[in-house]
Amino acid sequence: MADNHFPPQTFVVTTGGKKRKPSVLDPRIRLVKPDGTPYDPGEASTPTPGAAVSDADTGTLLTQFNALLASLRAAGVIAES
Repeated sequence: MADNHFPPQTFVVTTGGKKRKPSVLDPRIRLVKPDGTPYDPGEASTPTPGAAVSDADTGTLLTQFNALLASLRAAGVIAES
């Protein structure tokens, strides 16, 4: 039996595959555009790898950490500071 104490949210993420009966464990959310049409992330959901950073030693830790942060920013994983 589904728990109906919490209303469905307006930002659901589900696959558009085979239709089936919802179960108790299914999230009751759906991701939609502001006009109510289904959201399709397209290119925005394609991951881009960051540049490789070599292992750090005590003398270069800060430099390599900053290089890691720069590659994550360039890949869009983290925001600019």
